[in-house]
Amino acid sequence: MALSQAARLTIALELKQRLPRLIFAAVDAFPLADGGKEGGVAVIAVRSLPPDERLDSSVAASLEELAGGSHRPPVQLKARQIHMQIAEAPSLDLKVNWHDVVDYSRLLQKGLPSAVEALQHQQDSAQVLHSTHEWWELKAALSKASAPEHAVAASKPYKKACIGAAISLLHQRDKTHAGKGAGFQEATMTSTTMQIVHLLARRVAHEKEALQLDALAKGEELSTSTWKPLLQRLCSAAEAAAPLPKLDCLDEWCQQLRETDYEMFKQGLRDVEGQDALLAWRERWGADGYGGLSGESAASTSSTLAKESSDAMRHVESLIPAGSELTFLAQTGSFMYDLQVETSDMDFSLIYQALPDSLLSLKPPREEFSQHVHQGFASNKKGAVEYCGRELGSFITLLAKGNPKNVELLFTRKPNHHSWAWEELLEARECFLTLRCAKQYMGFISERLFRARDLLKGSEGESDEFERGSEFSKLLYHAHHKMLDLGRILRGGCPMVALSGKERQEVLELRLRRPSRTDAQALLEKAEAQRAHLASELKVVEASKARPAEVDANALNKWLRSVRVRMALGVNRGAMPRPLGSLPRTRSCEEQQAIKDLIDEIAFSQKIKVVIAGYGISSRTMGTSHSKSDHDIKCIFVHPRSMYFGLQSLTTTFKQHFPGAAGGCDVEISGWEARHALQMLAEDNPAVIGVLSTPSAFVGEEWRERLLQIATKWTDRGRLMVHWYNHTRRNFQSYIKSNDSPLRKRYVHVLRPLLSVAWQRREKGSNFPPLDLAELLQQVTDLGAVAAAEAAAVSSLIHQVEELPEALPRSSQLDELIVRLLQDEKMPSSKPSSGLGDVWHQLCVEMVSTAAPVE
Repeated sequence: MALSQAARLTIALELKQRLPRLIFAAVDAFPLADGGKEGGVAVIAVRSLPPDERLDSSVAASLEELAGGSHRPPVQLKARQIHMQIAEAPSLDLKVNWHDVVDYSRLLQKGLPSAVEALQHQQDSAQVLHSTHEWWELKAALSKASAPEHAVAASKPYKKACIGAAISLLHQRDKTHAGKGAGFQEATMTSTTMQIVHLLARRVAHEKEALQLDALAKGEELSTSTWKPLLQRLCSAAEAAAPLPKLDCLDEWCQQLRETDYEMFKQGLRDVEGQDALLAWRERWGADGYGGLSGESAASTSSTLAKESSDAMRHVESLIPAGSELTFLAQTGSFMYDLQVETSDMDFSLIYQALPDSLLSLKPPREEFSQHVHQGFASNKKGAVEYCGRELGSFITLLAKGNPKNVELLFTRKPNHHSWAWEELLEARECFLTLRCAKQYMGFISERLFRARDLLKGSEGESDEFERGSEFSKLLYHAHHKMLDLGRILRGGCPMVALSGKERQEVLELRLRRPSRTDAQALLEKAEAQRAHLASELKVVEASKARPAEVDANALNKWLRSVRVRMALGVNRGAMPRPLGSLPRTRSCEEQQAIKDLIDEIAFSQKIKVVIAGYGISSRTMGTSHSKSDHDIKCIFVHPRSMYFGLQSLTTTFKQHFPGAAGGCDVEISGWEARHALQMLAEDNPAVIGVLSTPSAFVGEEWRERLLQIATKWTDRGRLMVHWYNHTRRNFQSYIKSNDSPLRKRYVHVLRPLLSVAWQRREKGSNFPPLDLAELLQQVTDLGAVAAAEAAAVSSLIHQVEELPEALPRSSQLDELIVRLLQDEKMPSSKPSSGLGDVWHQLCVEMVSTAAPVE
């Protein structure tokens, strides 16, 4: 199905908004890309997944699943697929399959047809919806490596994938026999199937075979027996095709993108947020009535490591993966419980933090490593060293699952090496003692007793002498150790980990004992009675909700991110980084002057010239500012002129945050490079138009007025309304419908663009909607788009400005208004303005040539 120019433009705009850092998108012409459905269109998109989205994404997903009560969180993230509908073609079944650059490079190396054919597009192809210079740099790199797109398409993997798909369409599963191995039988070809087979086979055919395929298709040949011989010959030819060599340039391309993205990510880091998330969680935990600790202090005991253990610990510490730092290291196992015996081995647990640049690189450090001595259970392992190392993110997930062996590390009093991150984790250690954790303890106990019962059953019919008594004793001491600590947890305390006094003596006697079968039976029955009693206690605790069900995933995710950010900025616990590029300065008491000073400082530190600077669309331009409102400043800037003639990529954006910098309020200043900004204007981007529409500029008033005049004349109102409508729909779904108590200001963020759509559809003049929300509301009410009662609800929202930063219950009146307007103000169609590119191109040339400073 062919796409109109308007439809392609709308799809491109939507993809750029929904897929940040989009590098390439094109219509996927591979016949099976859309599943072979009639009326369907598939799009392949490639993006460099931003660091913000990649950083600990699997950890965050697992924690959220666990906090929601999932027993076993999924190990895979959701499929990377988007289904879209556009106003220009409402019946179109549009499916977008997107890939991160690393995944795409792997698919290309495997010869996946869609990935290979994406490279065959030229820059001026109508099928290309979006592309950046990085995409064409990849094509150039492949050509330089003697692997241009036509060579990749001639390779064995690509040809086999195409012809294999064609042959599979000639067969269908034999439904007359059920079960595995039922086999296949020849399919009945339809006209649609025949066309797909023809397109697939033609991709691998030479001229002679191509003519034969065309003849069959033209004659509408539907007999599989006629097609089959030709396809089998093509399959043999594909087998003989040259293999695809290892394309090292793909890794180099991905590595360059990862490094560029990380630098942009690091430059955009602001104040560290979330470093107190665990303390706040601990305070909420206490406020909710879960009490305080009733166990021993977490401080290390006076016991010391033997020389042999110290040497082993140093060896284990040396195994930390490159690009990582130590978080925690201790000797664990029976030593940590004070239950070691002469035949015990030396166990060590290591937690390490991957440095953010390593974690976000093409080849991040491994998540875990281990060494285990493969000997029988309860065998003599004297002198053996076993260890297990985990990256902090993976360890946090195990803590959230309540795994006893990991939770115990937070409560051990044995000597250990640890970092500031571990100290912060200890401050909330009792919060991990959830119902899930208690059930994990119970599961461990039950498993050990089950195995002990199995040992006894296996010895039935033998003499009273119990040959496997040492294994039985070890299982029993494991169970008793965990039962003692589980009892403490259920009664509001914390695990002791290292036993002492009578408890230690009784459990150690169990370990050293070699019972007869009769003794073992009695010991097991006693242990099972204790387990049953604890199970009853657990039910009472669960019914009374004396322990929280799960951990606070939000607190853990915030804290973990703060650890990564502090590591990226080289800041340890409690230290706050200065904004990047900041200079010593004296603050002006007058807000406007203070903001101008900050703009000058950024220009100096970034070595740029700010051409235009003004307020973005925010509370200060919409008339909804409150006592906590920050100053949101947007800039258009140019680099020194010489930078535009070199080979280095130019920075296209920046963002910096200055706490309390203007009258005690925060200031956030972000900028677009001139070419980037004017490209956004050419695409009718409302963010840039909003800056131009502000009453006055801090810098560049003449340029602001001139660009506003051109934008007023040339902006495509239909495309502008598409932006507003999509913004409303997404924000309403993400921030209001999915939240029982959204921030009140979310309604402002949703209503302003939606009312702008209503205003623009009824106001036929050439102006843009008013920025002031109250004025906009009055005008759309006068135009008949909003009823008086609806306007009163919005007016109440606007005037209660101090409630805007608060999380409050949803407003049914505002919800109903938004839903109605989303239905009434359907996404409008739009046509591109003629001559638009030339106008903005000439302005861009003028701005860069006249404003860019000469060094």
